[in-house]
Amino acid sequence: MIKNKEKKINIKLFTILDIKKSDYIEWLKDEKIVRYLYRQELFDTIKEKDIKIYVSTLIKSKKDFFYSISFKKKIIGTIKIGHIDWYSRSGDLGIMIGDKNYWNKGFASQAIKLILRLAKKELNLRKIVAGTPSPNIAMIKAFKKNGFKIEGKRIKQLLISNKYVDHILLGKIL
Repeated sequence: MIKNKEKKINIKLFTILDIKKSDYIEWLKDEKIVRYLYRQELFDTIKEKDIKIYVSTLIKSKKDFFYSISFKKKIIGTIKIGHIDWYSRSGDLGIMIGDKNYWNKGFASQAIKLILRLAKKELNLRKIVAGTPSPNIAMIKAFKKNGFKIEGKRIKQLLISNKYVDHILLGKIL
């Protein structure tokens, strides 16, 4: 478990039990929460069984590391270093602050800071990349606050709320 003193948040490996300990399934059913994750299957009827299979697959993976983000012992979101290329020592970062009460309060920035430290020290990665739809201004700010640079933009690549938007690609050398 990695802790941050600023907001007293911590990240730890997500477990199957965390599905029940949190509102994770409810977050995945909330269109406002998942709209920028660009996971179309989340807009279909999502089943707890499928979520458990997804989480189990991540837990068993040698290329994906899935963590809960907690504040005062309450799980408020998830963060993942995934698709790790062990040869080039790079991976991508995905984050979801699922509890809306913690939006726009710096929790995503703090969680990113912690996961970058973990990626460098424990996973020995040298680069992390991320992507987000252009309307997700808060996430772009959280990445930039942690030293990510915009490395590219795929123009009108993603379909969000029946509108084509740019896919912003970010990266950081650790």
